[in-house]
Amino acid sequence: MGRWIKGLFTGGLLGVVAGVLFAPQKGEETRKKLSEAMDKAKKVGEDVKTKGEELASKAKQKIDEALEAEE
Repeated sequence: MGRWIKGLFTGGLLGVVAGVLFAPQKGEETRKKLSEAMDKAKKVGEDVKTKGEELASKAKQKIDEALEAEE
């Protein structure tokens, strides 16, 4: 599942970068849009990482509870 999410994120990022680079506009405007897109991508990556850590923590807690219940 983790590889799939990384692939999805990478593909989306490459699509945004390609769209910005091939759009007809001035260089300064292109650099600004590219910078904004990178900032958004970084935020999404951080959100995905945080959510993954939260889910892993909850899963570990549930496993620990199940193991304790068996004892």
